[in-house]
This record gives sequence, C-alpha cells and structure tokens, in this order.
Amino acid sequence: MPEGKCKDCQKAKDVEKEEFQRNEKDFEKIKSKLEPLRRNIMDAILLSLWDDSKRTEQWEVHFSSQLDKLIELLGSTENLSMNNSLRTALTNQRRLTQNGNDDVESPKGYIPEHGTTVSTKVDGEAARLRIALQPVIQPGEGPTSLVQLAKHMVQYFKTDGEAKNEIRAELVKVLWKNDWKLDNAMASAKIDTTITAHAIATGIQFSNIETREEAISKSFQATYSWIFQDEPLKKDGAPMWHSFPSWLQDESEKPYWITGKPGSGKSTIMKLILQQQSVRDSLSRSLGSMHLVLVKYYAWLAGTTLQKSIDGLKRTILFQALKQYPGLAPVLAPRRWAFCQVLQSISGLPVWDSREIEESFEALLSSCGKSIKLALFIDGLDEFKMPPVEIVEFIQRMIARCPKGLKLCAASRPWPEFHDTFNEGPMLQMHFLTKTDMEIFVQENLKINKGFVERKQLEPEASSQLLADIVERANGVFLWVSLVMQHLSSLFSDGQSISQARKALEALPTDISSLYDGIWTAIRPENLIDASHMIQVLRAYDGPMEWLTFWAIEESKSDQFNADRFPKSGKLKEVALKSIARKLAACTKCILEVSGNATSGVVDFIHRTARDWAVKPETWKRICSSSGAQFDPHLCILKAKIMMLPPVASSSPDDMGLWGAMTRILWHAGEVNDNLENTPDLVNSLHLLDPYFKHLSRVYERNITTGPYGWWWQGIPRSVLGFAAQFSILPYIKSVALTDRSRLFKRVPSHRSGLLENAIFGYAYFFPDSDSYRPQIPIHRRLSTVKFLLDQGLHQSRLQEWSSFFTRYVTRKASEFASNSSGMRVLFHSGNVFG
Repeated sequence: MPEGKCKDCQKAKDVEKEEFQRNEKDFEKIKSKLEPLRRNIMDAILLSLWDDSKRTEQWEVHFSSQLDKLIELLGSTENLSMNNSLRTALTNQRRLTQNGNDDVESPKGYIPEHGTTVSTKVDGEAARLRIALQPVIQPGEGPTSLVQLAKHMVQYFKTDGEAKNEIRAELVKVLWKNDWKLDNAMASAKIDTTITAHAIATGIQFSNIETREEAISKSFQATYSWIFQDEPLKKDGAPMWHSFPSWLQDESEKPYWITGKPGSGKSTIMKLILQQQSVRDSLSRSLGSMHLVLVKYYAWLAGTTLQKSIDGLKRTILFQALKQYPGLAPVLAPRRWAFCQVLQSISGLPVWDSREIEESFEALLSSCGKSIKLALFIDGLDEFKMPPVEIVEFIQRMIARCPKGLKLCAASRPWPEFHDTFNEGPMLQMHFLTKTDMEIFVQENLKINKGFVERKQLEPEASSQLLADIVERANGVFLWVSLVMQHLSSLFSDGQSISQARKALEALPTDISSLYDGIWTAIRPENLIDASHMIQVLRAYDGPMEWLTFWAIEESKSDQFNADRFPKSGKLKEVALKSIARKLAACTKCILEVSGNATSGVVDFIHRTARDWAVKPETWKRICSSSGAQFDPHLCILKAKIMMLPPVASSSPDDMGLWGAMTRILWHAGEVNDNLENTPDLVNSLHLLDPYFKHLSRVYERNITTGPYGWWWQGIPRSVLGFAAQFSILPYIKSVALTDRSRLFKRVPSHRSGLLENAIFGYAYFFPDSDSYRPQIPIHRRLSTVKFLLDQGLHQSRLQEWSSFFTRYVTRKASEFASNSSGMRVLFHSGNVFG
C-alpha cells in the first residue's frame, strides 16, 4: 500500500478514536447529571408510598405491603410498551377505581402491539402505580424495561438518601412505641433471615466482648482432662467431684458450680470445657424440635463496664443467641426485625437502649424449653462489679423463669453468698483436684530448660524432689506455680544448682500476695523505673490496655518517636508485639503480661490477685517511689492516644470507636496533674485535636438529618475548648483565659451548647450511650470548672431556649449535684446562671 494511503488511514483512525473519546466523556457527563434525577425519582416514589401509608392505622404494615406490590409489579413484566390504547384502558380503570370499584376488568382480549398479553384482571392499586410511574419509565416512545427500574429501586433501598432517612426516622418512632406489637403479616422474611439476625446482633455487641477469654492462659493442653471422666476419682470412698458429663446429659435444672481459691484455675478449666465438641454433643441429646443455644460470658472486674455487669451479660447472651440461631430474630428483636423487613435493608438500625435489652432478654427466657435449650456458662461471678447477693438473685430469677430448657454452669471464688446458693448442687473445688495437673505443668516447663536438664542428669533424685516440693507448696493454687516456675527457670538458665534453686523456693512465700512482694524485690535496680512506669500507666488506664498503645508509650520515651514509626504490616506488628512482651517480662518479672495476638492483644496484670496487690496503699507507695514525682501516666496515655488517631479526613461522626478514643483522650487530659511542668505539654497536645472537631462539625452540618444518634449532636462542641468544659479540663481552660480570653465569650449557634452548659451538664449528657469508655468526671473537678467560668463573668442568657434542655437534664443527671449541697450552692450562687 502506498505510504500516503497508510497515513490517511492512520489519520482517520485517530479522528475516529478522538470522536469516540469525546462521545464517551459526553456520555459520562450525561450519566452523572441523570443520577441525581434518578435519586430524586426514587425519593418521590418512596415518600408517596409512605405518605399514603400514614393514613392507615398500621403505617409499617401498609407501607411494607405497598412496597412489595410495587417491586412485584415492576419485576413482573420484561417489556411494557405504554401505547395510547393501554394508557386509555388504565385511565378508565383509575376512574372506575375512584368510583369505589377496586375489582375492575381491563379490555378483554387486549394484546399490546409488541405481543405481550395483558391480564384481564388488574389490581386497582397496581393500576394506579403503573399510571404514576409511566412518566418516569417512558419519557418517549418505545418499550421500557420495568425490570430494570425494579433493580434500580431495590439497589436504592440499600443506600441512604433524604427520603429514606426521613422514613427511617418516622418508622423508628412507630416501631419503638411501648404498645407496638409485631403483625403476623411482617413475621415472614423479605431479606435473608441470617443476614438480618447478624445485623441485629452486631448492634448489641460491645467492643472487647472476647478480650477476657483470649487473656486466659493456654497452658491447659495437657491438663484438666479429668473433668470429662464419667466416673470421678474417689477419696475415702466418696467421689472428689460431681460428674460433669452426667450433669451435661441429665434433665436436672440445678446449676453446676466450679469453685476454688484465687488463682486455682477456674477460668482455665471453663475455657477448656467450652472448647470441647463433646460438651455440645452431650447438651444436644434429647433436644427434640428445640435448638441448642450455647452461650459463654467471662466476667472481668478489670475490664469495661459491660464486661462486669448484668447488662453486659444480657447483651452477650442475646448476641450469641442471634448468631447461633438466626430464626430467633423476630422473637427477640421484633422491632428491629420489622424495621429491616419494611425498608428491606439492614442499615440505619437505632442504638439499643436498656428497655429494649430487657424486653429482648425476657423474650429469650420465654423461649427456653419451647423453641430453644439455653446452655449458659458464666465465668467469674465474683468479677461482677456489684454485690454478690445481686448476681445470685439474678441467677435465681432466671432459673425460676425457665423451669425447663436452661442449663447453667458458673465459676467463682467460694464466697459465702455463692457457697450458700450452690453448695447443695453439683460442684467441684479446683484447689483439691489440680495436683496432677500441676505436676504435668512443672515437668513440661522444666524439660525445655537446658540448665535444668543438665542439672537433672547430675542430680536426678534431688531434681525429682524439687518438683514435688514445688507442687506441695502451691496449696492447690495454679497461679502460684506459674509465677514460681518463671523465677526458678531463670535461675537454672543462669547456671544455678538444684540446691540453690531449693533455697530460692523455700524463701518464696506461699501466700500469693506476699509472693508478689518477693517478685518486686527481685526486679533488677536498672529495671525498677521502667517497671514502676508500666504499672502506673496500666492502673491509670483503669483496665486492660491495647498492646499497641502500651508499645507506643514505651517507644515514646525516645525523642525521635512519631506516628510514622508505628508498625504498619501484620509482620511488623507481630515483631513489635514480641518486643513489648519481652520487655514486660524483663522489667516486671511477669507481674504484667501481654495476651492475645497482634490484632486484639492487650497488656494487663497477670491475674486479678496481682492488681489487688498493686493497689494496696503501702504497695502503691512503694511502686511509685521508684519512678520519681514528675512522672504522669495520664499525660503519657494522652499523647500516645492522639498519635494513634486516624487521619482527620477519614473521621466519621457516626464512628463510635472514634468517640470512644476521644473520650479516653479527654478524660486522661482532665486527670493530668495541674502543674507548671505538665500544662504546656497538655495544652500543645490538645491543640492537635482541633482539626478533628472542626472536621466532624462540618460533616455534622452537612448531614444534620442523618445518622442513628439523633439530637446528641447538638451537644458536640466545635473546638477543644468546648470539650475541655465538658470534661472539666481546667488547666486548658485557664490557659485559654490567659492567652485569648475572648474565646470564652464567643457566641455559639442556637442549636449548640455554650461553655457554661458544657461544664454544668458534662460530657455524659451529650455523648450517645454506647459501650465505649464512659468514666465519671469527679464532682469536685466539675464544680471547680463551673466556679472558674462564673468567676470569669460567663453567664447563660438564653433561658427560654434551654428550659426544656435543663428539665431533661434534671430528670437524668441532677442526682450527682443534688447529693452535693455545696455543689448546688456553687451552681446557683449567681442569679444569671440561667438567665
């Protein structure tokens, strides 16, 4: 081919390509412009159906029915050409319907031009829907796919929009009325039952729900197998414990009680029991038509509120029941079930409140012995933050409500309240049964210690006697053995002899608390400062701390550390986890330890007895004296938590994890010692939060009608200063008063709270109820903050706007002040506090 023609061909192709690209861009522009129109159309359809439903007695039932008819109508016809003849027929049909005849005939034998036969019997409401939709689906001539519109509509239901948010808000008001009941018409599933049940369960789940279980020792692989023996061992002709397999299989409703001294292994054996398939198999015998729901709850006094409360127990039971048996969803959570079925979506479910939790829990108990068999395992009755008699009464009420269909196994220390309740039933006492398990544990630990193996070859008899003495001195307390073995293993690794190890063993007290004293004394002098810092930080955190936060605090001791040095990949996190575990073992001699993995691991005291030892006044004074008076654990936590916040742009106002982190940061900020050394660091750290609050405020303003938490946004300040008032961070407020006093008097929008309201009511009034960290601000700090603001001349002049606000507050929170007469005098010593 001549060269000229080749060039012409290429030029033509280039022109064609450019034209195609232009057309493609034009198409995308048109498509982007049509998308808002399509959403507006969908909104109009939904709102029309909803407004029509509101004229009926049962809004939700009527709306759900109409929605079903609409989707069925759209999906029933592949291609419908709306020519003039059919339009005329349906117009006549509408006229007849308006005259009161809903059962009307369409023209008999009518066949559209494209050949699709039209039913001779048409529902009146369906006809009206067709006519209403016709301008939308066919702006011009030719066939239009109603099926495609149906698909668009179903997809639209899964997203948030103005109409859907409006309907959702009104639907919540209807469904959450006290006298509302689930209509039979809504009991059937329109979206997958399992997906719905799991979405409902997710809402009741709380963070750290499995933390305690993960923290329990895994050293039982070769121990405690005796619990599954059909015939227990005997002593003096009598069984040493009640047969656990027999209890699992029998029809008795008596609880099985696992008790023992502190540290004897109660939680460990409970975890072992729940990992065995044979337990589920035994409980599943003679189920009949019932479903087995096996629930576990590990109470933890050192954990969050929901890890040591009846409310947390109820939440856990409901969560696990819905996950295991999704068919319970319409029974346990009928309001939420109806919400999902009406909207045909699982998004936007409201936050659970205590009334609904109680309602669902009662429904679960009512199902026991009918549709379900509930097997409930509770570890740590003595770990609940409530009087023992109250947890006993709760268990007794639960048993009384479920004379059939409930099996309960509980573990606790042998406190009088528990002994009096459970002693007459099936039980076992751990400290009498673990001698063989301890022998196995000691042997397994020492056989991997090269120093001991060498000594055993030289002194076999003395080595065997040492092992026996270790178990004998333990008095049935497994924790004592575990702590002592760590100490003796280090001696053998250093080349110590059997006789030297025996002397060290004899010097260790058999009392667990005194043993911790001995461990603290044995910490090397160069590690005492770090050990003191670590224990102070953990106590200041008031519960188990995420290992990465603890790691960041330790790394922050280096001036070069910043957020860029956080481990990003899973592999690097594993390395960092190992490094902090090594440091804890070296510095605290395992008084503190890491449990869990790189994803969910935490740092905590090795056992509750270790925490109890540390907080004794004389012990705490000794620990703190090793670090110096200038160390402030709250400031360390504050700085590490700020470093770990997500990027500002990715922060969402509906992210309860973010608000939990903010609560942590601000509460610790309030706890920082008010002195010249700390205040500059505190103020500079809190300034870093301003971009977050400004961003969240802008997001709120754009989406004021969306989100599941409603009016509480009114109390979210726009800056750190407002939060400082809510959390009574007085050093920060004083700093602002000195550097830029005008900020104290800056006017706020009418729908937001001012500084004085923030200080008086506190953050707990404004923040949404959730399982996030929610500490109580000390009353003396709140009173000091209010007094300072009043002394600065602040007053509230919008009495009328805040009268209803104050009324709500009095009914919810005023008891905190009412119990403090001096506090009330401070609040109202000036006549212009509220006007």
